Amino acid sequence: MAEAAPLPLLGAALQQGRRRSVRAARTKRLASSLAAIAALALLIALGLGHGGLCSTSSEETPHPHRGKLKAFKRGLPESIKLGSSEEAVLASGKPWFSTSQNGNTGTGKAVVDVEAPPEIVWHQLLDFNAYPEKVPKVSTCKIYNHQKKGGKEHIFVHFVSPVLPGYRFQYFCDHTYEKSKKSLTWCLDYDRLSDFEDVQGHWHVEPHPTKAAWSRVFYEVKLMVPKYLPKMVINVLTTKAIRDATTWVRFESEKEAARLGPSKK
Repeated sequence: MAEAAPLPLLGAALQQGRRRSVRAARTKRLASSLAAIAALALLIALGLGHGGLCSTSSEETPHPHRGKLKAFKRGLPESIKLGSSEEAVLASGKPWFSTSQNGNTGTGKAVVDVEAPPEIVWHQLLDFNAYPEKVPKVSTCKIYNHQKKGGKEHIFVHFVSPVLPGYRFQYFCDHTYEKSKKSLTWCLDYDRLSDFEDVQGHWHVEPHPTKAAWSRVFYEVKLMVPKYLPKMVINVLTTKAIRDATTWVRFESEKEAARLGPSKK
């Protein structure tokens, strides 16, 4: 009986440890919430795009530089290597993606298999004026210039994206579509002032290596934001860009393919 005495002490110790864990978890959640609130407060203080009234973007003012990020090359993406683990993710029906952050720059890349032929996927990607109806976090998307020269097309597009509740970025992009290389790349239109510091992007669409009438879609993006923005904003922008891109392009392309029927696949 004398040996039973430590059990109540052990129970009390366990309860005390559990209470400490609960307090630590609450403190961590509170800290995360305060960080998010602080980030939003900073955005408010800076007046970044609130309701579109305080955006620094301008159609009349040129961007302060002609590009800081290295442009992607059109063609099969050099930065994306598909090994057995990546192929396993794609075989499961899920998109593969990766994101990273370095200072005020976020980088993302993704691959998704789509049950639709490349021409249908390209119809979705190049139909910019319809983006607000199908692309998350895009409230405005309008082509303001379209040039064809040789085997390339330059498509200039004005975007408005509400990246956080009540806040939106406006930016102007110069897209280059090169059909022979199965690629679309883009950067900022440096003749206009955008809210992003810099942007580089790349879509590449190949016929699926093993499935007839399917496509394999590659996506790369780099986003550079002003240095005074919180890191959480960069993470949100990059992660959302990758997840949303792989979701909408597959959904809309497969919907169109199903509507057109097997003869168009």
